[in-house]
This record gives sequence, structure tokens and C-alpha cells, in this order.
Amino acid sequence: MTVEQRLEDIDLRVARLSQENQELHRQEMQAIAALRESIDAMGDRLEANINAMGDRLDASIDRMGDRLEANINAMGDRLETQLRNYEQTYQAEMAESRRLFEERMERSRREQEESDRQFHARMDRVGERLDMITEQMAYFTEAMTDLRLSMQESIRKTDQVMAAQERTVDRLIGIVETMMQQRS
Repeated sequence: MTVEQRLEDIDLRVARLSQENQELHRQEMQAIAALRESIDAMGDRLEANINAMGDRLDASIDRMGDRLEANINAMGDRLETQLRNYEQTYQAEMAESRRLFEERMERSRREQEESDRQFHARMDRVGERLDMITEQMAYFTEAMTDLRLSMQESIRKTDQVMAAQERTVDRLIGIVETMMQQRS
């Protein structure tokens, strides 16, 4: 093989390596773009889920407030009716009615306390779910950081390989030049 053929072969190898490096770089850029799109989509879905959860929570609180208001209004109506009846009855019947009314109020208070307890338990579960989502986002962020570091390491190694190949080509060119000088 002549020196010119060797130089041509070296040029072809350098061109092929350069082309392969460009293709690797293009693939890395595509992977990074796809990863960014995936992260954006995940963020959009997470935001939509949190918004939907907030809407459901608001609607549930509104319904509970409406039921509580209706219960209080109904209780007030019953109380007014009872008071009119108490005025028309004997003292003994008034004492008995008062006792029954107090029992109802105690039962209503216990029911309201149970309702409040259930509501707070539901709010605790929502808080736990939000904590879990926050933990998952932290894990996802850590995974993205690891992936970015891995990609940086891959790029660094690719750069090292290319630098070693360039040094090898430079050595080969030096050898060829030396051989050409020795022949002439």
C-alpha cells in the first residue's frame, strides 16, 4: 500500500469517526429532547391531578357546609315549634320536653363530633397523598440528576476516545511523514 493510499485510508477513517461522533451527538440531543418532553408531560399531569383533587375537596367542603346549614336551620325550626308547644303545656310536660330536647342536642353534638372526626381523617389522608406525591417528585428529580450525570460521563468518555483517536491519527501521520522523508 502506498503512502498516498495510507493517507487516504487515514482520512477515510478520520471522516468516519467524525461522522460517528456527530451521529452520537445527534442521538444524545434527541434523547435529551425526548426526556424534556416526558418531564413536561409528567409535570402537566401532576398539576392536573392536584387541581382535580383540590376541586373535589372544595366541592366536598361546600356540600358538607350546605348539609350543616340545612341541619342547623331544621334544628332551629324544630326548636321554634317545640317552644310554642311548651308554652301551651303543663310544667311537668315542659320539664320532660326539655329533657328530651337536651338528649337530642347531645346526640346531635356527638354526631357532629363524629362528622368532624371523619372530615379531619379525610384531610389527613389527602395530606398523606400529597406527601407521597412530593416524595415521588423528589425521587424523580434524583433519577433525572443521575441520568444527567451518566450522560455527562458518557460524553466525557466519548471525548476521551475521540482525543485518543486523534492522537493515534497524528502519530500515524508523523510515521508516514517520517517514512516519506526517509525515502526521499
